[in-house]
Amino acid sequence: MRPSREKNNIRLVATLLAMLTAYSPIARGQNPPAPAPTPTSEKPASGFSVQTPPQQPPPAQPQQNLIPVLPMPMGNLGQPQQQQGTRPNTFLAPAPNLPPLSGVSEVQAYDPGTERRPTLIFKTSEGEFKVRFNKQWALLNVENVMQLALGLKEFTDIRTGKKVKRPFYTGLTCHRVIKGFLIQCGCPFGNGRGGPGYSERDEVSSFVKIDRPGLVVMAPQVGEASGVRKYVKNSNGSQFFISLGPIPELDGQATIIGEISSGMDTIKRIASTPTGPTDRPIRKVIIFSVDPDVATATDMPAPGVDPFKN
Repeated sequence: MRPSREKNNIRLVATLLAMLTAYSPIARGQNPPAPAPTPTSEKPASGFSVQTPPQQPPPAQPQQNLIPVLPMPMGNLGQPQQQQGTRPNTFLAPAPNLPPLSGVSEVQAYDPGTERRPTLIFKTSEGEFKVRFNKQWALLNVENVMQLALGLKEFTDIRTGKKVKRPFYTGLTCHRVIKGFLIQCGCPFGNGRGGPGYSERDEVSSFVKIDRPGLVVMAPQVGEASGVRKYVKNSNGSQFFISLGPIPELDGQATIIGEISSGMDTIKRIASTPTGPTDRPIRKVIIFSVDPDVATATDMPAPGVDPFKN
């Protein structure tokens, strides 16, 4: 009896093993499920137990259709180069070809040296008159007076003793009027004793004479020798006079720089101004400004013509 019972037990075990093998997931070709993570416990130094939640895998992101971005080639100056056949980038396009800035204004400055007979307009309290200069008569003195008038030449300020550069004649007066003889202007003191702080040499020509009214002549300093008053040579500065008639005694001594080309009516008014004992006008004749006259007349009046008779 005992051997048959053992055989039956063996058969029963074999049958159970066969059934387990047949119904197992591995036998059916399936992977067994992953075991669930077991919570772990950590014991900190304080003695409390801390439960750590199981880590869940991140959710799967849906796959997108991505376009690869290629780096844009760079030029010598670090600017992107334009691909051939592509639309130009307006923000990176080079500036259009513009004319370079010259730094010069469109208004051209008047240059007294561009004409042989330039003209200046003297605006005074009695009206205005024009002086047309002649460089053929006295080049150095003409340029001296014109540069002083236009603020192009440095001179000594009588109030400060310093070198300055500004329109010299603005604000000065015609300080001397001798009826039938001359009108004198250009002294910063207003008494005939001042100048720009330097002297210019004489330019006397034998063919140019003070033989009519309206000539503009440099007024040099006057000295006295042996009881005779004479002009000091090479002492021209800023003062000039306008002839009111022929002055033959000054021929060969004074430098003639030009003549009145317009405004003889103003010259007549100045000449008729009442004067005091020292030939100084009682009512000041002030020079407000001296401006260049771009539209210069072409020809000078013929010698011997008296502007007062016009």
